[in-house]
Amino acid sequence: MNNNDRGNRSNQSNYRNRDNYNNQLRVELNNFFDNNGNISVDWIDKKIKDFVSDRHNCPSKTQIRNFYQEFLRIQSMPGDDAQKIVMIKMLKAKVKYKEKSSQDKVPHNFVMFIENLVNEIGDNLKKFNSACLLMEAFVAYNPN
Repeated sequence: MNNNDRGNRSNQSNYRNRDNYNNQLRVELNNFFDNNGNISVDWIDKKIKDFVSDRHNCPSKTQIRNFYQEFLRIQSMPGDDAQKIVMIKMLKAKVKYKEKSSQDKVPHNFVMFIENLVNEIGDNLKKFNSACLLMEAFVAYNPN
């Protein structure tokens, strides 16, 4: 085995380890809201910091800002609530697409974060408005 083989094998091993590490979360991605539909103080104060402190969970600044802007766009949409709810549900499809994108891939843990957040929002626009605050905190604490 020559040095190039060792280097390639080492890089493959590091890549595999990074993938395994990516699946280990420090924070459970649930219980985003309190009983009144407000964002949990624990999420704003501690959990979002813990989640974004692991760079493997975070998309690039541009990617997270794009998702945050999408949340704000939906929030400010004129029209009926039913259309907003459809657009909120579409966030899951958009993040899944970005996960599979070859050029602008987002981390799997971020996909899980968005999917679980949207699932907990359900059809509740008050929860969605609260989720916009959580996304603002995500942008603020994102280390990338």
